[in-house]
Amino acid sequence: MPRRRPKHTILIFIGFAIICWLFISNILYYVSYASSSDDNDNKSMILLGAGKGTTGTHVMFQATCLLGIPSHHWEVGCINDNNSWISSYFFKSYYSDSVRKHLQLKNLVYDAATCVHSQSTKKCGGAIEWKEKVMGLLQDIILDGRFIALHDTPYSMLMPQLYDASKRYYHNVIIINTERDPKQYVTRRISKPYGAVDMFCKDISRQINSSTLVGGRFDVVSCIDRAIASQRQRQQVDDATTKIDLVDVFTSIRNLIDETEHGWNDVVTVKHYQDVVRSISNFSIDLFQRSESYTTKEELALMLKGSIPLIQQQQKSSTSAATIVDWLNWKRIDYDEIP
Repeated sequence: MPRRRPKHTILIFIGFAIICWLFISNILYYVSYASSSDDNDNKSMILLGAGKGTTGTHVMFQATCLLGIPSHHWEVGCINDNNSWISSYFFKSYYSDSVRKHLQLKNLVYDAATCVHSQSTKKCGGAIEWKEKVMGLLQDIILDGRFIALHDTPYSMLMPQLYDASKRYYHNVIIINTERDPKQYVTRRISKPYGAVDMFCKDISRQINSSTLVGGRFDVVSCIDRAIASQRQRQQVDDATTKIDLVDVFTSIRNLIDETEHGWNDVVTVKHYQDVVRSISNFSIDLFQRSESYTTKEELALMLKGSIPLIQQQQKSSTSAATIVDWLNWKRIDYDEIP
């Protein structure tokens, strides 16, 4: 009479086979995802969130994540990791360099803005060196292509440069804009700690190019360029000897309130920026003046999908919503836990 295998041996074998299948399937998913992402078609679309913080960038970020679009928003992001703990290791490896550069750019902007906001007499660092670091990281992030929806600070502060670089490397550059009544925006921004991450040009230039977004008090890179050109002309110095600090170039949002003698205070600055961005946006919305009740992330995702056909095509390659990740801890979090 043949000897029968114990039941627990069969169960162990089945369990082992299931684990192997999950492991191999996740590896295959990762390989196919990585190879498709590195394909030239990955440069088919990029979404640029032009809205300033406190205009609804939080819910816009959640909407693009729901659509399965890898996105950045301040210290969180979302990725298509197949929602599996086995694939987490592989996806952390795949995305880690991109996330590191994003956080470096965020910290560069944050450190400069908080120093300017402090209104201390200390120096905040060389503006030329700061600009070179910012532009280098921004270029790397655009070329990398792993994240195709960029929201909130630092990206909204670098829209002209972001827009220009994206047009050179992507087939379709989509600007999604969130806006808010300028007076409401300024009141809210000043009342909260995150107002410290804003920088405005001391130069009161009003002109913003409606095709490139270059110019105006929100364009921090062009602001530095104008300050450098002015100093060189004034002091008759060459490039090698030009020295200018960030505090000589930028001011904080709370300082703009007292500049009404120029007829160009913070409210006008915000309104002018929003008017120009709205004119070239593919999708623009004021989430605070809609006649309906509070707009949910699900509703906004449907609006985006319905308004921008390319997003529908992108969603076909993603079977589910992207997973939200806290970049500082590389930890998955729920949509409702986003800080």
